[in-house]
Amino acid sequence: MSCTTQPITGQSPRVSCILHVPPAAHAQIIPRRARKTLRAAAQGGAGAETPGNSLFANNPQFAAALQSVAARQGDEALYSAPPAVEPEEQTTPHEEMLLTSLQISRRNIRNFESMKQILEKSIESEEQQFERLHFAYKKIKSEGAYIKHLERRLAQEKAKNQGQ
Repeated sequence: MSCTTQPITGQSPRVSCILHVPPAAHAQIIPRRARKTLRAAAQGGAGAETPGNSLFANNPQFAAALQSVAARQGDEALYSAPPAVEPEEQTTPHEEMLLTSLQISRRNIRNFESMKQILEKSIESEEQQFERLHFAYKKIKSEGAYIKHLERRLAQEKAKNQGQ
């Protein structure tokens, strides 16, 4: 059994518990009455047609399927759990949660690296645009200074010519 506690603001904490049942114990959970009914249904006996048994009532296909499974795999195949997973293959809920978190984190890293590459290209383009604009600004500024200088000289020449 594993339990977790979640704090809730202004209230008492919420406690959640999960009972872990190993696969081998699943067959033991089925009540004995249900086993007898399943066995009778698989063998086509009277238990398959009982009115209180809604699972098998008026359903000869299901009873036939159970009977074929019992014939192929034996009577115990109906009541036994699936084969247990090797201990090294079993993962705990905490491992599952951490594996899922790792996968999400790995995907986020890939996304951020992709965004980083896009941003780096955008920065390079913007720096190049800045350099071009800066060059154009300096050129316009120097041309403006040259034009003002020419205008002043022209004004001086006019004043000199008028004074003569």
